[in-house]
Amino acid sequence: MTDRVRLQIENRVARVTLCRPEKYNGLDDQTFQALINAAKQIKKDRTVQVVILDAEGKHFCAGLDIDSVAKNPFIIRKYLKKSAKQLTNLVQEASWCWRELPVPVICVIQGKCLGGGLQIALGCDFRIASEDAQLSVLEGRWGMIPDMGASIYLRELMPIDQAKLITMNFELIPADKAKQLNLLTEVTADPFARAQQLAEQLLKSSPDALACTKQLYHTSWSSDDHTALKLETQLQKKLIGRRNFLAAVSKKFMKKPIAFGKRKVS
Repeated sequence: MTDRVRLQIENRVARVTLCRPEKYNGLDDQTFQALINAAKQIKKDRTVQVVILDAEGKHFCAGLDIDSVAKNPFIIRKYLKKSAKQLTNLVQEASWCWRELPVPVICVIQGKCLGGGLQIALGCDFRIASEDAQLSVLEGRWGMIPDMGASIYLRELMPIDQAKLITMNFELIPADKAKQLNLLTEVTADPFARAQQLAEQLLKSSPDALACTKQLYHTSWSSDDHTALKLETQLQKKLIGRRNFLAAVSKKFMKKPIAFGKRKVS
């Protein structure tokens, strides 16, 4: 797709790979845009049911490419700029786009996962890491705050005092402790193999049910009871009686079950 990000789609699974290992997959203007473009392309392809986001090399992502900022300090203004109609700025969208995708996104983490790299991972639905992975909310080291959605992601994962602590200390958090803090879903010796296994499991579910489940929990987790219960009803009406609902039922009761069709929920 680009020399920064590679997109492959095969058998209903999209694989998005950060491919600049010589720079520890550091984030620059081109990488941010390539990630956003990959997510847009996936959203348009209704055959895609699962996404795996991974990276080449020993490290998932070392965060912002400091060299690129040093060469052009004013690029930060571009990163933070957005119109009145936009929810996110450029760097936020590179993380938020995975949360907004109507398909489950599995992030595979090895080695260092720092700063913006961590926030991109937090925008995914599941984070599976290697045993040697190290995570950090690193922005404080540079006199900044995390600004790619961390304030939303962390409130869903941990108490506020722990969120403050890992942000103010900007320490490297080993995988086992990161799992305890709910920053990681699983820790395993072979995270990519586990991601593939999880993807295969998810492919057995209705793509519309997966999309609605993601929307339901992202909305209801921080909403009032009335909103959550109302949304359950609205989303269920979208599912019942439709092709993928019937396909799911047929797998239980028919000798020749109906195959799932393309995702209808956007």
